[in-house]
Amino acid sequence: MPETLKKVRILQVIFDAEIKPYELPAFRGAVIAKVGQEHILFHNHKNNQEFVYNYPLIQYKLIRGKPAMVCVEHGVDEIHHFFENSSRTIGMSGREIELKIDKINLNRFTMNVWDKYFNYNIRNWIALNQENYQKY
Repeated sequence: MPETLKKVRILQVIFDAEIKPYELPAFRGAVIAKVGQEHILFHNHKNNQEFVYNYPLIQYKLIRGKPAMVCVEHGVDEIHHFFENSSRTIGMSGREIELKIDKINLNRFTMNVWDKYFNYNIRNWIALNQENYQKY
């Protein structure tokens, strides 16, 4: 029998545009430029030299060829900094893209501790660069 830990909010916003997988970093950069550097959860940098080493609460994904943002817990609260801007047009890869919402889902998942193991896979995730690998 699992022991209930907590409920976790996850907001998934999929935009109605198409980008290539190699453009995902440019999408991330364009969103950060739109909301401003002062909103740390969008980029996880304390400043130019220091990083926030936590699970990213705002993540940038490509879902079926469309740019998406996945917000976890406090990231759900912070996403308003993006949506409060009247213009949702971003500049990336030498072109302007209007980010109209295709789908939006808000869920609350219950986290549990189980007495058995579960298998899972992580795809297309670069967790460490050469410098961080040495620290790890």
